[in-house]
Amino acid sequence: MAMYAPNMHAHNNNNNNNSSNGHGSASSSNSNSGNTLSSSFTHIDMSQIITGCKDQGAKQYQEDSVCTFYSPDLTFLVAAVFDGHGGLNGQVASQIVGKLCLEYFTHNWVKAKQWSNQQWTQQMEQFYEDLHTKVRNEFVQMEVTRRKHNKLPTNNVSDRGVVRKSSGFPVHGGTTCTIVCVIRNERKWRIICSNVGDSDA
Repeated sequence: MAMYAPNMHAHNNNNNNNSSNGHGSASSSNSNSGNTLSSSFTHIDMSQIITGCKDQGAKQYQEDSVCTFYSPDLTFLVAAVFDGHGGLNGQVASQIVGKLCLEYFTHNWVKAKQWSNQQWTQQMEQFYEDLHTKVRNEFVQMEVTRRKHNKLPTNNVSDRGVVRKSSGFPVHGGTTCTIVCVIRNERKWRIICSNVGDSDA
């Protein structure tokens, strides 16, 4: 996990999002001090500051997802990319992770602003473990549904943590996860980067 806390002098530039509770469509920042931080951006189209783009290309499914979030006061910004793989399974995995990422920061951004470097590492490690579990559980349910549809036994879908097809081969698919959080205040910004899989932050 990388952290960066540059000193702020005259002005700043940042990003924003597309989310639910906090704010969900785009975000940014550009300002000097506490109260003016929010007021300066009241009339800014946040989608011009932070946004995401996905290109399906020649694949059958759009396997990738993005997540952006900004707090109501614009002091906490998140941009995340999920590079899915495995066709439909990749699409399902990246969409689940994107949804959970948005929910996580919508509910935790206030606390997260105060986390130490060690707390950030611990929280992100636990978050990634939870994401892995949620995706794996969804794969189990999808395989059970497939087997029932084809009138096949469902007793050996999960084998010591591995989700298996009826043939015995492992189910293929998943997603990487790259999350960047920007915390803004009067004196400095902190940038927290974390990732899992082969998509570096």
